Formats: sequence, C-alpha cells, structure tokens
Amino acid sequence: MNEAIIQLWHEFKEWPPQAHLFCPKLNDDDCTNYDQANVPDEDGVTVEEKHRRIEASMQRHVNAYNLSLLMGIPPEEAGDWLREWTDTVEKYLTTCDSCAREWHKSRERFLKGLESYVS
Repeated sequence: MNEAIIQLWHEFKEWPPQAHLFCPKLNDDDCTNYDQANVPDEDGVTVEEKHRRIEASMQRHVNAYNLSLLMGIPPEEAGDWLREWTDTVEKYLTTCDSCAREWHKSRERFLKGLESYVS
C-alpha cells in the first residue's frame, strides 16, 4: 500500500498548484460555468476546453480523495505529506462550495473502492 500512496503523492504534486482539487476551477478567480459544459462561456472558454478541464478535475478529485489513505498511516510516517494534503483539502472544502459538494458526492464510491484493499 505504501507504494500506491507514493505514486498518488507524486501525481498530487504534479497538479497545477492553483487548480481546485474537487471541481474544474483552474483557480479561485475562475468564473466559468461548468454546470453547462456543452455551452461556450461568454469569456471565450470553448465547450472542448470545458470538457478538458472537467476531465482533469476528475483526475485531481480521484487522486486527492485516494490520498486520504494518508490518514491511516501513523503520523510519524505520513509526516509532511499528511499535513500538506490536509491543508490543501481543507482549503478547498472550506472556500469552494463546488469542491465541498463533489467531495461529499464521492464518499460512497470511495468507500466501496476501499473494499478492494481490505479483501
């Protein structure tokens, strides 16, 4: 399991630092309407670009959610990784309603996925 967490961590560190973890926003100033993914935005974001951003956000979301496995590692082993992950997740869950909504919508799917680790 530690190898999986190491891989997840490296993926986590590759994401753009300003991109939200659980929604498609590229930064806090991103006002694109992702709920209407098949309609271009007034600010020039194309449908194709919206879909690309949504797909990237799904990858960030899964990656960040899976890194919650860090909470199951003794703190002395998880160290800075756990603190950095926690700080980043808390930032988006407390400042972005879209991120908070997506986090909670994914809980059941994540827990079912954990069954493969336990079995």
